[in-house]
Amino acid sequence: MREEYRIVTGIHDIYGELYDEIGSGRVFNRCPVSKNVMKDIVMARLSKPCSKRSSCELLTRDFGITISLEKIYWMMDKLTDGRINLLQDRCWSHTRELFTEDIKVMFYDCTTLYFESFTEDELCSFGYSKDHKFNQGQVLLALMVTREGLPVGYDVFLGNMLYHKVHCGRFYEWVRIAGFTPFKKVGY
Repeated sequence: MREEYRIVTGIHDIYGELYDEIGSGRVFNRCPVSKNVMKDIVMARLSKPCSKRSSCELLTRDFGITISLEKIYWMMDKLTDGRINLLQDRCWSHTRELFTEDIKVMFYDCTTLYFESFTEDELCSFGYSKDHKFNQGQVLLALMVTREGLPVGYDVFLGNMLYHKVHCGRFYEWVRIAGFTPFKKVGY
């Protein structure tokens, strides 16, 4: 006896409903293929965070959904800065609705993510690395969350950007957008 195939439905049933409730799919209203690919990739990543290629294999093996790697890259090409900002706004609006009282504490941090690449491009650049990967392309990821770990926002910067420049600029912009007044900044 051997297993023929397996289909996991719970992720799409539960998280898919939340994805739709937040309105994440509406950023691709004029492009139904990208809309479906985006949702399926998000569900795959929630199920098991992995690479785009592994997500394709996971979707086929566990969910019975076949998406080519080229379609994922095509969808990502359609994911413009405006659409990313819209997604962040929708996530933040939904997060705010979960709280009955004002949010008094936020956590903000930056970290570098490096790539197994020794060339720079318009986003990846050489810079200070805590992992001593100064000769590999990297980006700087800034993230702000609530005390409960719910996302406020994130941004990606050039890998050679200095932390304190990101802290000063982006932090105060998120505070303004989120409506945190008055607030007190503790630490760096």
